[in-house]
Amino acid sequence: MKWLRRTVLGLVVLLLFVLSTMIAIVILVNPNDYKDQIEQTISEVSGRDLHINGAINLSVFPWLGLELNDVSLDNLPGFSEPHFAEVEKLNIKVALLPLLVLKVEVGQIQLAGMQINLQRRKDGTANWDDFLAAKDPAIPESTAEQETINDTGASGVAVRDFYVGGIKIEDAGIIWNDETADVLTRVEFMNLTTDAIRLGKNTEFDLNFALRNENPKIIAGVELSGSAGFMPATKQLRINALAVDTRVSGPVIPGNDQNIQFTLRNLVADLNTPSISISQVILQAAGLNLTLQLDAKDILTDNLVATGKLELRADSIRNLFRLLSQPVPITSDNTVFQSLQLSSEFSAGLESVSANKIALIVDDSQLTGEVAIENFQSPVYRFALHLDAINLDRYLAPVADEDTVIGNPVLDEAGNTNQEQLDEILPIPVDLLRELNAEGEISIDKLQVVNLKPTALQFGVKAENGITELKPVRLDLYGGQVSADTTVDVSGTAPAYSGSLDVASVQSGPLLTDYLGKPYVDGQIKLQGHFATQGERLSVLKRNLNGRLDLVFKDAALSMNIRQQLRSIKRKLSGQVVPAADPVGEPTKFSSITATAEIERGVVKNDDLEVRARHLYASGKGLFRLPDNYIDYVLTLILSDDGAGQDDLLDNLVDFPIELVVRGKLEELDYVDIAQSALTGAAKAKLKQGLKAKEEELKAEAERKVQEAVKEKEAEIERKKKEAEERARQKLEEKKNKLLDRLFN
Repeated sequence: MKWLRRTVLGLVVLLLFVLSTMIAIVILVNPNDYKDQIEQTISEVSGRDLHINGAINLSVFPWLGLELNDVSLDNLPGFSEPHFAEVEKLNIKVALLPLLVLKVEVGQIQLAGMQINLQRRKDGTANWDDFLAAKDPAIPESTAEQETINDTGASGVAVRDFYVGGIKIEDAGIIWNDETADVLTRVEFMNLTTDAIRLGKNTEFDLNFALRNENPKIIAGVELSGSAGFMPATKQLRINALAVDTRVSGPVIPGNDQNIQFTLRNLVADLNTPSISISQVILQAAGLNLTLQLDAKDILTDNLVATGKLELRADSIRNLFRLLSQPVPITSDNTVFQSLQLSSEFSAGLESVSANKIALIVDDSQLTGEVAIENFQSPVYRFALHLDAINLDRYLAPVADEDTVIGNPVLDEAGNTNQEQLDEILPIPVDLLRELNAEGEISIDKLQVVNLKPTALQFGVKAENGITELKPVRLDLYGGQVSADTTVDVSGTAPAYSGSLDVASVQSGPLLTDYLGKPYVDGQIKLQGHFATQGERLSVLKRNLNGRLDLVFKDAALSMNIRQQLRSIKRKLSGQVVPAADPVGEPTKFSSITATAEIERGVVKNDDLEVRARHLYASGKGLFRLPDNYIDYVLTLILSDDGAGQDDLLDNLVDFPIELVVRGKLEELDYVDIAQSALTGAAKAKLKQGLKAKEEELKAEAERKVQEAVKEKEAEIERKKKEAEERARQKLEEKKNKLLDRLFN
């Protein structure tokens, strides 16, 4: 056991020697005597002047410590601030005894009153450029060499452990002045405190500071706390928890003042893969709550793949608008734009991103589906979206007055049609459509818009090479179905539009009741058509319109009684008093209404309108010029006896054509005047027809009487002739008898 006693004795002697040496250094060596040499050495290395204005304190045992006071490093010439960095106090110390067993234990690093000035001038030069230029390119940077230095130190002897008792920074500041971007940002009153730092262990930390930005004006207070650590064995950086609470204000901040809260849980950055995994990120700001889960692999390669899940919630969309200093949309229903919820899973790479299992809930409507973008350089959009139900009328602005109702012309202050407003360039995003490459489909289970209530809507979208197609469009509407397709072609100099329409078995009564408030015409509509046009302005589109329409209206009923309306107008024309509650009578029922129309260069021509109803027949022909809203149409009505004995006012018009001539600009027509003119014209024509009939009757009577007189005269002449012949015969007979008498006597 002698060797053990000798070893212990040798260590004691060595320890006593080290202690005595350190005590002698502290007693005999004054570090302040070497200020000039220290400043000169730093100046030679950095190329800048170092100033140690305060005392240098040195401690030896049990900690080898150094304390510097009032130290500054000069700035480069030509920069506004005199100093690049200033420190009021720096205190760092290392435990001696652990060094004997190759352990590095650093006590709490204390830094107070640090100020760093970073500046880039308008010519692009920065006050740190000389530090970058001074780097020796001969220093080995290979991974193997760097790992050797990190693991063994300069001597090549492996360090078994590393420990820092913590970091404490008080009242620090950083100025960032970038004159090229006109940015001046100050980080002030920065305080950082950590507990012990050790490889393979988590470290708790707290950081707070104030931030001021000059352009734009922003003031912020930031508080940050968390727990993080680096695991050398697995080469993983772990952040178990991170919480950031920021209060930021300024004219560019929504609402001028916002509180932003950020929380991160369980971040693992694996340097081997490399990859990042985050179990949860929560961001709360401006009334929004965002939650994110993320996994990213191969983050430093072209094979980057990130997957995760996102959730977003806003308790009040209206409050969100207000917080963002945006006007709250004016809606007909003030209870809309309340809650918002969004959830989705996503996958992203360097060239694509996709979102699936999308669930977006706004108020009472839920949108589900998936969206993808491929090839960011030349994006291709793909989507499949489904909406359960939405009432768009609740989100539309309320109608201000009658002039803004759909179908009415836009009027100016004088009440005249504002043609310039009607002829605005259509807001078609031509440049966007030319570049758009998309394919997808959208379906809606239940929809309401302008008070119409389709039960289902679905359509496909395909856009490529400047051609966008909406087809097939299918709409279940009031007992029937509407099928359509539309193509917008912007590949040429002017946008071109084409499409087709097929309406089958749609009931017009409930449709018009919902849309206009009254049924007006009830029946089953069948409509087919196609169209094509091109241009940028509405007037040009009208002039270039070509197409065809075929209409069949079966089992129809007009809400008003045409005969009753004609009676009321006839009373007015006759000067009779129309009762205030003039009965409207039973609806006029039609067995069928058929028509076809050809559209050529904006002119709609119809020559075969045919309306068949009980005790009524109508036909029509004419044209309508879309460019100038001009109509030239003749509708002919023929009434038959209804057998009810109520047509005393219309007796003279039964079975007589009544022509309603509709001619003029659509917005200038007086339909009452048209009806009155038609009845007046029919009455005059009927009277003229009656006079002509009477004239014919009188002429026929005169001819009859002449014929009778001629016949009587002819009869008298015949009678007299016969009488004369009889007398002549009798005389001849007498002469004959006399002659015979003479012969035989």
